[in-house]
Order: sequence, then structure tokens, then C-alpha cells
Amino acid sequence: MTKTVGGGWWVVGGLLSLAAIAGAVEGRPGSVQLSDGTVLAGRISPANGAVFRFHDGITLHTLAFAQLGELRLIPETEELRRHMRMPEPGRTVREEFGEPYPLRTFRAAVALGDGTTLTGRLYATSVVVETRAADPDPLGDPGERRKLVIPAKQQGENGTTLAALVYPTCVRFSDQAAATTTAVTVHLTDGPADEFAAVAWDALTVLTVRARDPGRFAIATPLEPRMFLALRRGTTLVAGWPEADPALHARMAEALAETKDFFDDRRLLGVWREGASPRIDTLTLLYRQGGATNGDQKPWHLEILRWHCGSDDRLMLAARATLLRGISPTAAGLPTVTTSARLWAATITDGLLELAP
Repeated sequence: MTKTVGGGWWVVGGLLSLAAIAGAVEGRPGSVQLSDGTVLAGRISPANGAVFRFHDGITLHTLAFAQLGELRLIPETEELRRHMRMPEPGRTVREEFGEPYPLRTFRAAVALGDGTTLTGRLYATSVVVETRAADPDPLGDPGERRKLVIPAKQQGENGTTLAALVYPTCVRFSDQAAATTTAVTVHLTDGPADEFAAVAWDALTVLTVRARDPGRFAIATPLEPRMFLALRRGTTLVAGWPEADPALHARMAEALAETKDFFDDRRLLGVWREGASPRIDTLTLLYRQGGATNGDQKPWHLEILRWHCGSDDRLMLAARATLLRGISPTAAGLPTVTTSARLWAATITDGLLELAP
């Protein structure tokens, strides 16, 4: 079955791809968020043409590049596998060999400029992001031109990790074509906040949040019914999070202590695992105590780190997203963080999210 939306969307084989068409396609302003937290902002163009293909499980859609408001990739399966071989010719006995390799598959969520949202699967495709420096030299290189694959599936080398398989979690446009995408209004019933943050539940994409009146914010294109939420009032941060199982909390604290990245002070604030799911989410306060390029102005992040627990019970960092961030010259000046079960359980009703953290 095939359906065209506004002169544009079509899907083949149940997956999304960019169809090659004749003629150049003008780039659009926007940003691409990667699974390691990196954000690339600039002009985005389709690498293979101007038509995207998408299947929602029932209908085949076609959409012109100019109609796309936002596209997110949501990991559907994540695992570590080993290669198989038959050690004895003529026998069907198979055995594993070599180091395990990471494997990940995706589904996609799409928001169109007219407010339509779609979910389904995609074929691998690519976009080109042209970024510019904050203070570009008019006589020098205007910036970087980077091609990014939007995959349907990822497979890493033997012995590598899921976190090493970096992928675009979100391609988001900021021009007029994307201006009419749906938004959720947030009403803080207990008073205003200096900042409000939201991260998509499954895609782990940092959502665009804009302040409106005191105590009110707008979250652009949530695409998912649930979100991770946090807010800042002065030097106090409040994050929606449930109580953790003490044994799981202790285990994740050990895993977090072994993590190596830019931050050298890591504080585990919360742990969440739904039943026996291989996905484990941790709420962490990260701080850089060592030297930094901006002197004594050292950064802190309130982040969600997503882990994969394999069939062998091995833990592996898979992705991350930043809720809130700031600067503090010393660890003593870090914000106070509290968790809120009410903020965790908040639900959207008729486009409104009323919160009393």
C-alpha cells in the first residue's frame, strides 16, 4: 500500500531512505544530535536526493525533504554477538568464536511540518551537515562539511562497544517548514523555574524547550508520550526519577566508577530498569575537577547514561543525553540535586503537562 502526504512520503520494504532524484536540493538550517551528546548545527542537506521513504507498518509514505520537521532514531534492539562457525565439515554443530561485536537496530519517529507524526522503520540513508565556526574567518575555511549516515542497523568490530557505535539520535530543522510541528505546554503549578529540560524517553533525544510565561514552558515535538524531565531553580536541580532497587544501585555505581571520559567526578543519583529489560538508565551528576581549557570555570552536567545489560549480564554504556549543565569553579559549588517521583510519573493530557515537583 502506498500513500503520499503533501506531495512527498513513500516507503519501500518497510524502511526509510533518501531517494536519489535529479537536481540539487537546497540545504535547510537545523541541527543533528549524536548519541554521544555531540550536537552539530548548520545547514542540512540530503546526501542522496530530496525524497525520504518511510513505512509505518501499514502504509507506504513519501515526503519531500522540505516537509520534514524532525526525525529521530530509536534503538529497538541492542546486543553483543559472536561469529559462528562449523568446526567439523559435514556436521551441523556450530560454535562461537572471537571477541563479541555490538549490534543495534532502529525504528524511526518523524514529525512533519503540518503536525503529522509517523513511526516505522527505515533503510540506511545519509545527510550532509555544513557547520560554521562561532567566529568564521571570511577569508578562511567557512566551516566543516560532514556526511552522516542515518542507519537502519549498526554492527561494530570485534571487541568494540555499543557506545563506540555513535549514531544520529535526532535530525531537527529550525526553518519555517518545521515551525508548525506540535508542542506540549508545561505548567509548573508550584511556581516558576529558571530552566526546564526534557529528553525523549526512547530516543534519548534532548528536546527543544522554550520559556513562555513564568512557570510555563513549551516542549517542541515530543513524539513520545513519556519524557525524562528536570528543572533548575537557582542552585537546586529537580529531576523526575523513581526510587531505585538498592542492589541495582550498588551495581551501577561500580559500573559508573569504571567509566572513563572528560568528567572525573561522577555521582550516581538514580537508577531505572523496567523488569528484566536489557536497558538500564542512570541519572548522574558529572563534574570536571581536573584542568580545563576555560581555566577555573569547570563544567558540570546532569546526564542520563543509558546502559545495555547483555545476556551474559555484562554491562556496557550505550548512549547518553544531557538534561542540564553549568559551570562551577569547585566541587563545593555544584548544585544540589533532588529527585521527584511526581515529576517522574507526570503524563501529558490534551497537550498539557501540569507539574508540581
